[in-house]
Amino acid sequence: MERLMRWFVLGLVVASMTACYSVLKPGRCDQTSDCASGFYCNLEPTPGADGTCFPISTGDGGDGGGDADGDAAVESMMPDAGNDVSEAHPDADGGAGEGGPEVQPQCTKDQDCSGTTPLCSPDGTCKGCKDLSATFCSGRLSSLPACGPSGACVACATSADCSKDATKPICDLTTNACVACTSDDQCFAKLGADPGVCMSHQDGRCATDAETIYVQKGSTCSESTDAGTSAKPLCSLEQVLLAIGSKKVIVLRGATPAPSWVAQNAAPELSIIGQKTAGIVGVTGPALHLTGGHLYIRSVHVTSPLDIGIVADGNSVLRLDSVLVDNCAKGGILLDGSSFSIVNTTVTGNGPGDLAGLAWGGIRVQNVPSTGSTAFARVSVTNNKQVGLSCSTAVTGAGVFASGNAGGVEISPTCAVTPCASAGATCGSTLP
Repeated sequence: MERLMRWFVLGLVVASMTACYSVLKPGRCDQTSDCASGFYCNLEPTPGADGTCFPISTGDGGDGGGDADGDAAVESMMPDAGNDVSEAHPDADGGAGEGGPEVQPQCTKDQDCSGTTPLCSPDGTCKGCKDLSATFCSGRLSSLPACGPSGACVACATSADCSKDATKPICDLTTNACVACTSDDQCFAKLGADPGVCMSHQDGRCATDAETIYVQKGSTCSESTDAGTSAKPLCSLEQVLLAIGSKKVIVLRGATPAPSWVAQNAAPELSIIGQKTAGIVGVTGPALHLTGGHLYIRSVHVTSPLDIGIVADGNSVLRLDSVLVDNCAKGGILLDGSSFSIVNTTVTGNGPGDLAGLAWGGIRVQNVPSTGSTAFARVSVTNNKQVGLSCSTAVTGAGVFASGNAGGVEISPTCAVTPCASAGATCGSTLP
């Protein structure tokens, strides 16, 4: 009897299983219990997908499993008979839906990005800096605070971005890096105000108004103690000696009369920068007489109808750049014991000079110091009324063009300077 009962129960179980599998097709269901472990039954009215077993998502976006009602999100769709569906059923917004597959970020670091979208944004997508907030670059890396044209964070996009290092005030738009200035125009454009002077001969900074004194003879000039500003300039260089104080930059505008000027300033050097066709005109003596200190002159026209144009002696240091010295009655430039560096300068129509019976015209190197520079580079010495360049001893010269000088000698052999043959980009001055 007991054996008979066991066979009866077993028969019922087999019959039940046979009935179930005969009703439902593989992968179809009426309830979650019809599905295999790890799957749930989709009962939503979805054409072609309702009554189908779906795997329960285990991604971070879901809850790790389905609930009793089969509401867990799906990761992928089980294939229906005759269909091959590999993507999860999207939600109304086109996404994977709540509990759907985990969405992997496009990037976790900038190195994952490239091209015009080189930055990994906080949402894990690659973007260009223009697609992000205005402060994204500055708040992210202090050394690259600006948004560059390529979409990357860069040191600068304009010169206004270059303010941390005074010696690198200009933005190089090729490299988007802050660099030293190379021209006055760059500083004019950056500051939009006076003085508009590039100190390329020193450290590459743009000079500030606080370190500058202005000289311009005209209706607004003054000799009062508060003069020397752009709005109220000094009337002559003679007044500069009284007003210069700790200032080291002189902006010279227009032609101004000059005394035999003694500059006794210590290094760093005093700089005279010419603007608006600046000129120094000697009245009764040399236009400029440097007896000590360091002096740099740029973009200035020097003339002295009655005397020598420039005299530098003692232990002085003279540097000239883009200077025209012409029509000085007793010679152009006399260098007597000073060190010098004369670059891109034209000396023409001067002399004749007489130095203890020695006739000279354009430039005379009377003595050289034991130390310091004694160099000429890209200098034109032309049409002077005696020897163009004469020297007591050898000096350094490169790109020196000498032509049309009287006296039968363009450059004295004692100078040991070989003139270049034809005026051009590397031979002689670029001044007109």
